[in-house]
Amino acid sequence: PRWPVRVVNRMPGVSWMAMMIEQNPQPMAALFHFSNGALTEIRSYLKIADSTQVTVVVAAAGRFYGLRRFITVVGNCV
Repeated sequence: PRWPVRVVNRMPGVSWMAMMIEQNPQPMAALFHFSNGALTEIRSYLKIADSTQVTVVVAAAGRFYGLRRFITVVGNCV
């Protein structure tokens, strides 16, 4: 199954956001590019095989920002 993931960013000038899931075979889960002034809210369904760290990296106004959260997967998801 796939799990719903939502990321909301309120910083101005965001050009892209990336989500990475550490415990999956392919850690890069998603990369989103935004036009100038675009709403930077992401809602996606991602396959997450096991409880893991999820990292979001944001490029905004020439700088990079990141945030990590531990996601607990309950039940058999493979």
